[in-house]
Amino acid sequence: MKHKGNNNNMGKFHFILVITSILLVSIISGCTEKTMITIDGNTDDWQETPTFIQDVAGDVTNEKITVNNISREIYEFDVTSIKLAMDTRYLYILVELANDTAFYFTHNREYARVIGELYFDTDTNNSTGGKAFASQTGGFESKISLYTGVWNTATGIGISGREKLTNATENSNLEYFMEFWPSQYNESSQKFEYTSSAMIQSYEKPDLITYKGKYIEMKLPWSDVGISTIDQTIRVIFAERGNGLGEESFSEEAVGKIFTIN
Repeated sequence: MKHKGNNNNMGKFHFILVITSILLVSIISGCTEKTMITIDGNTDDWQETPTFIQDVAGDVTNEKITVNNISREIYEFDVTSIKLAMDTRYLYILVELANDTAFYFTHNREYARVIGELYFDTDTNNSTGGKAFASQTGGFESKISLYTGVWNTATGIGISGREKLTNATENSNLEYFMEFWPSQYNESSQKFEYTSSAMIQSYEKPDLITYKGKYIEMKLPWSDVGISTIDQTIRVIFAERGNGLGEESFSEEAVGKIFTIN
């Protein structure tokens, strides 16, 4: 890919339904020692990891558009659950979708989407840090953004985020990818800030992010989101970016911990 545009202007997102939840994570009593999680699309090594965030399938609203007098539906990526795990260096994330990734890519073709963000309150202090998107829920020091992307293999031009690949045609040879990046909240600018070098794409680093079937796997150093110790108590919410018409709904049920997995 020669060029890839990324949409980080959150002002372009209209009618966003944000579904969030926080669940208590605990080590399963008496479970055997786990091996290192491998980012390879195989979820067998996640079986003993408890679900950290459970989301409801069908809580996103697909976008209806008309192109050349033909009605079309753009499918939002519908998250059903998220698992988090850690070892002595990395934070691992497993995102489960309501449908296979191929289902969304096939229907959306030249349209890329935003899946959502994980927000981390690493000091458990609501008075510090920034707010989650489209919400009054605050106190977050960092976040991880998860986007999808599409590119034209003939031109090498691609996009990600809530964008359309304008040079694509019905006969275009399109390829797809996932990308994520961490960002830290800057108290001075009152924004979550990141560098372009922090962006990780599945076509470049499949050992850091990959997808297969209904699952997306990611890993990054846990220091990138401000986690300083393995047994640190943190508050985490997930903001799903499905394009909807409902009101935001936030539920903070418990403060969670992420534990070492081996």
